[in-house]
Amino acid sequence: MSRKGGNYYAVAKGRNAGVYNSWDECKAQTAGYSGSQFKKFSSESDAMNFVSEPTSAHGYSQKTSTRGAEVYTDGACEYNGGSGAKGGIGVYWGPGNSKNVSEPLKGRQTNNRAEIRAAMRAVSQAKENGLPDLTIKTDSEFLVKSQTKWMDNWQRNDWKTASGGPVKNRADFEELNDVSRGINVTYKHVPGHAGNPGNEAADRLAREAIRKRY
Repeated sequence: MSRKGGNYYAVAKGRNAGVYNSWDECKAQTAGYSGSQFKKFSSESDAMNFVSEPTSAHGYSQKTSTRGAEVYTDGACEYNGGSGAKGGIGVYWGPGNSKNVSEPLKGRQTNNRAEIRAAMRAVSQAKENGLPDLTIKTDSEFLVKSQTKWMDNWQRNDWKTASGGPVKNRADFEELNDVSRGINVTYKHVPGHAGNPGNEAADRLAREAIRKRY
């Protein structure tokens, strides 16, 4: 995203928070969006700081309150599914937050398992901190669809997919379901590698966790 010259458009609250390189991109994220908050900067670092500040400053979507919170999660896996696969999870609550997590994936090493375990870690943290509501922002369509579209049918069909096969990550999903009892969890998909600071931070944490394994 770095470049010479030009302005940076920081969207702290919009369809997808992040730093954009043109007004048209910024407008696409904010036009018609209630309560949108954005600002133009000549410095990329200033733009990133604007997006990364707490909600109380100007409405950044990563917020924490006595009611609930929003958090970014990500899972990564090198050589996904292969004999040398190594995975990691990332949980990002905000800049410098002590709850941020960067941990190697335990057990079977796949990207989808890393995504599930990252969400599980975030839910556990939210419950430990007494939060009744949590919004998980992730670039994993698999994770979002599993929780918002597929889960009810899987459970009704004895953990079989629409094609009749077994759900591969049943044990992980059952554990996620268990830890999610007693808290209202909402899953929201965000585009990956699209300049969203929260998503990129979670991705970095997951990849740093993989490096810890070498």
